[in-house]
Amino acid sequence: MGDEYCKFYLDFKDDEFLLIELIEKFSEFQKANSSSIELKHFEIFIRKNDEFINGDKDFLFYKFILDIEKDSLSSIDQFIASISNLLIYFWSLKIPCIASCTFEEKLINNGGYCLDTEPWK
Repeated sequence: MGDEYCKFYLDFKDDEFLLIELIEKFSEFQKANSSSIELKHFEIFIRKNDEFINGDKDFLFYKFILDIEKDSLSSIDQFIASISNLLIYFWSLKIPCIASCTFEEKLINNGGYCLDTEPWK
């Protein structure tokens, strides 16, 4: 998948349904169901992290994982810009979120990874 895929680790305290509502507010969604949302430039698949540890600060143990796949019509640059905007959105809501992908260095604040400060604070 390479540059057509990104994973977000999200420390969202509420349930999956509220998370879906937040994502729907971020952008005009094209289609949503209980586990995925189609947005312009990508589709998000939401799942609970099997490794979740409540209160753990390590992003690998955050409550949710968002698997994000580029749609077939968008360019890599559009995909990366849209993912950066989604990161900014979560951070503006004070939701800890870290991106994990092959192009983290192209994302805003390196996707929140390996920073001295947490962008959601």
